[in-house]
Amino acid sequence: MIEYCLSNVGEESRQRLRAREDAVEAPCLEHCGICRREPFRVVDGDLLRGDGLEGQAGTAGTDERSK
Repeated sequence: MIEYCLSNVGEESRQRLRAREDAVEAPCLEHCGICRREPFRVVDGDLLRGDGLEGQAGTAGTDERSK
């Protein structure tokens, strides 16, 4: 499952994520500090973050795990 905040995803990425059956959009995932600084997703419970996520919305940035 991929979870993402509406305010943290650009329109193009949002459209790609909405096309996925495993993606869930939320008004807030309560990661506000990260949300203000950089793109992020929660994939299968793991927080993924980084600028590369916007270009990888179709794959949810599965190569960029948080440290």
